[in-house]
Amino acid sequence: MRATFIALLLACLTLSSTACIGRMAISGKVMEFNLSVSEDKWAREIVFLALYVIPVYEFAGLADLIVVNSIEFWTGTNPVNGEPRLASAGDQNYGVTADGSEAISTLRKDGSIDIEIRSADGGAYFVNVSRENGVVVGRDADGRRIASVDSTTGEIRSLEGTEEL
Repeated sequence: MRATFIALLLACLTLSSTACIGRMAISGKVMEFNLSVSEDKWAREIVFLALYVIPVYEFAGLADLIVVNSIEFWTGTNPVNGEPRLASAGDQNYGVTADGSEAISTLRKDGSIDIEIRSADGGAYFVNVSRENGVVVGRDADGRRIASVDSTTGEIRSLEGTEEL
């Protein structure tokens, strides 16, 4: 049962992070540059093709997807343009596994995510996930810390901090 809970938790986290598409600020800056090169549409097309072949657009998109949008998701602000993230408090994601278990994640105002899992056999689980000083922390419904994951090492620790899950 514990393995199923952890698998559902990870699946829900994956669904939660992919829901934040971000503002793609670096790609937008490349496009703004492309549009400012000339008033002539053919000149802009040549610059566009050059930036695509070089692969400026590809690297900008990759940087947005992996770095900038992740920072935007966890901090609530895009580091390139300073705009707030596209997702807002109260936004929910919903997923169902093959066995009928359900996972619902809800973004909170403080940037943490509430995850409720309803197993097919009727069990219900809740965890709130937040980032605190480079550590992803899981808390139960009463706010008690139940587990954490060190962002740099990937080490998972239970409540006592001594037992690895």
